This record gives sequence, C-alpha cells and structure tokens, in this order.
Amino acid sequence: MVMPAVGTGPAVLAFCIMASKTTHVIVPARHPRFKRALYVLLSVAVLAGCWGMFDYGRSRAGFDSRAAREARDALATRILDLETENKRLSSQNAVLEQAREIDRRAYAEVDQNLATLQDELLELKQESAFYRRLVNASGEEKGLQIESVKLQRDSGSPAVRYRLVLTQYVTPPGSIQGEVRMTLNGLRNGTQAELSQQELLGGDKSALTFRFRHFQELAGSLTLPEGFVPLRLQLKVMPRDSARPPVERSYSWTELFS
Repeated sequence: MVMPAVGTGPAVLAFCIMASKTTHVIVPARHPRFKRALYVLLSVAVLAGCWGMFDYGRSRAGFDSRAAREARDALATRILDLETENKRLSSQNAVLEQAREIDRRAYAEVDQNLATLQDELLELKQESAFYRRLVNASGEEKGLQIESVKLQRDSGSPAVRYRLVLTQYVTPPGSIQGEVRMTLNGLRNGTQAELSQQELLGGDKSALTFRFRHFQELAGSLTLPEGFVPLRLQLKVMPRDSARPPVERSYSWTELFS
C-alpha cells in the first residue's frame, strides 16, 4: 500500500534537520613527520631531476663524466708519483751536497798541506844555499851579513809582518850576539818623517836581539801610524863584540813585499 506523498513531506524534512545536527565528517589529520618526510622526498626528487638534466646537458655537449673521473684519478696518481720522485731527488741532493762539502774540506786540507810543504821546501833550499855559500865563501864574503829581509801584510790587521835572516860565514864558527836597529823613513802629511824602532815595535826592545853561530831568523810585526806613507827601511846590525864592524843596509819598502 503506497502512502500518500502529502503526509511524508514534513516528516522527511524533520528527519534531515535532525540528521544534520547529529552527523560529523571526520577528516584524518596528517602527522608533522610525514609532512617533513614528504618535503624531503620532494626536494631529493627535484635535485635528482635537476642533476639528471644537467648531466644530460653535459653529455649532449660532449662532456663525459666517467672520462673526467678517470682523468682526475690519473692526475692524482701522477701528482703522487711526482711528490715521491721529488722527495727521492731531495734526499739524493742532500747526499751529494754532503759529499761535495767533504770533498771541499779535503781539497782545502790538501792545499794547506801543500802550502806548508812548499814553505818547508823553500826553507830547506835556503838552508842548503846557506851551507853551500858557507863552504865556498871567499875571504871577502865571510863575516856577519843580512841574508834576507821580507815583509808581508797581516790580513785583517794594519800591522805588517817582517822576517829578517842574519848569517855569518866564519870557520870555525863562533857565537855572535848583538841587536838590530830599525828605522823607517817616509812621509806624514806630505812632509818627510822617520819612525823609530820603539814606534815600530811598540817598545819591545828584545824583538831584534840575536845570538847565533851560523844563522838566525828574527820575525815580528811592525805597527804603522795612520796617514804615514813608508818609503825606505833602514837596518843596522850591531854586534856586541866591538871588534866586529856593524852592518848597515837600506831597502825600498815596496821591494820587500815578495
């Protein structure tokens, strides 16, 4: 049996109003961690897509990333090899430098020994020549003599080194003693001047005393005042025995440096 439509209209309306008041739509809330994870995934996807497009563009332009990595690895290996080689060469160079320093010192020592031997040889030649003259000396050559006078500049000092050799040719040889008097003539401030032995030797009176039978060497230093220009060196050998005559010699200053 069908109910009439007129009677159902208000009832349906009332039912809908009641339903609207009692029915709620539940929307599930999204968790914050889920949102962050979603953002991260989206960001990674965007970056991966950008990198893919970038790498695709490089490959289209002729760039090979694999070949670039291989070339970079090859360069890194080459750099490591060069550093290793550089260390080896540095060590080898240090060894060579040390060997060269040893050789330099050895050569310097050999040169010094050679110079010493040459000086000793020269002294032996001078002594040999002296004894030959002693044996072959005539009557006029016998007696007290100034054998040689030499000067040498002292490196690093204004002083001048002197070396004086006295001899006597007598048979049988007898002891002779005395002193040498030294003066130096020159110019000081453009005028002639003379330096005494005391000024030259600094008051050392025993520096030029002698006592010998055949020969004797006298050596020391001469001190020249500033501004003095030496010209001639005067030597006078004075034997203590008055029977022996003194010996006087004059030498050019520049000729004594030999």
